[in-house]
Amino acid sequence: MTTSPPLGCGSIGADYYLLCDMEKAWGIVLESLAAAGILITVFLICSLFFLICKVQDNSKRHMISIYFFFLLGTLGGFGLTFAFIIKLNDRTRPTRFFLFGVIFALCFSCLLTHACNLSKLVRGRKPFSWRVLLLFIVSFALVQVVISIEYLVTMLVDQREEFLSMSRENTNKDFVMLLIYVLFLMALTF
Repeated sequence: MTTSPPLGCGSIGADYYLLCDMEKAWGIVLESLAAAGILITVFLICSLFFLICKVQDNSKRHMISIYFFFLLGTLGGFGLTFAFIIKLNDRTRPTRFFLFGVIFALCFSCLLTHACNLSKLVRGRKPFSWRVLLLFIVSFALVQVVISIEYLVTMLVDQREEFLSMSRENTNKDFVMLLIYVLFLMALTF
C-alpha cells in the first residue's frame, strides 16, 4: 500500500519527504538556513582569496591557510545538514558516520592550530610558517579520518547487514564513540 506524497512533494522517494513537506516545515527551514550558510561561506572563501594580495604582513599571511581550511570545514558542515534531513538509509548512514567527525575534526584542528600560533605570538616569539600551520591542521584532522575509515571499512566489509540495520540506540552509541577524538580536540582547544 503506497501513501500519497505530502503537500509540496512530487514524485520523489519517501526518504526525501522532509526536504519538501509543507506540513512539517522544519526540514524546509533547516535546508534554507543551510543553503544560506553555504552561500555566505562561499562568499567568505572568495573574499579571502581576493584579500590575499592585500595582506602585507607575513605573520598575517601565514594565517590564511588556517582561515581557508576553517571555512572549508564550515562549508562542509552546512552541506552535511542535508544528509541529516534525508531519512537514514544505506547511503546516508555511512555519509553521516564518516563526514560528521571528519568535518568537525577539520574545524577544531584549525582552531587548535590558531590557538597554538597565538600562544606563541603572545610569548613574543615568531609565528609558525604557513607550512608548519598546514602540517598541524592536516595531522590533527588526519587522525579522525583514519578512525572513521577504519570503522566504516570494518563495519561495511565484516558486518554490512548488521551495520545497515542497526537499532537507533546502537547507532547513537557508535556515532558518539566515533566522535571521541573530536571531543578531545574540542577540550584541548578550549
